[in-house]
Amino acid sequence: MPVVPEQTFFPQVSGLSAQLVDGVAYLSWKAVVPQEYGSRQCVFKVFRARQPLSGDKCDGCPLDFREVGEVASAGSVKNDDGSVLARYREKLQKGGSYTYYVVCSCNGALVGRKSKRVVIVYE
Repeated sequence: MPVVPEQTFFPQVSGLSAQLVDGVAYLSWKAVVPQEYGSRQCVFKVFRARQPLSGDKCDGCPLDFREVGEVASAGSVKNDDGSVLARYREKLQKGGSYTYYVVCSCNGALVGRKSKRVVIVYE
C-alpha cells in the first residue's frame, strides 16, 4: 500500500492577539522562522474579512478574506527562544466586524498553516 510522503509545514503563527485603540487595529503574534530559510526571506501575510454590523450583514455566509498586509520577519523582535514577535496595524472604519488571520511565507511560495482567527468589532 502506498505511503503518503510526510509534508513539512512552516511553523504556525501562535498567540495572535488584537486590540482596537482609537480606531486602529493592533495585531501581534509569535512564530519561529525556520533557520534554513533565513529571516530576510520570510514574511508574515495578514488576511482580513470585514462584515457590516447592520444592513447587508449576512449571518452564516462564508467570510471573504483578502490579504491586507505583510510584515517582514527580519524587522520583527527576536526572542531568546529563536522566535520572533511581529506586529501589524491598520486604521478601521466604524460599523464593521473585522476577522484576521496570519500565515508565515518563506521564499515567496511556501506558506505555513493559518493562525487562529481574531475578531475586532468596531461600532
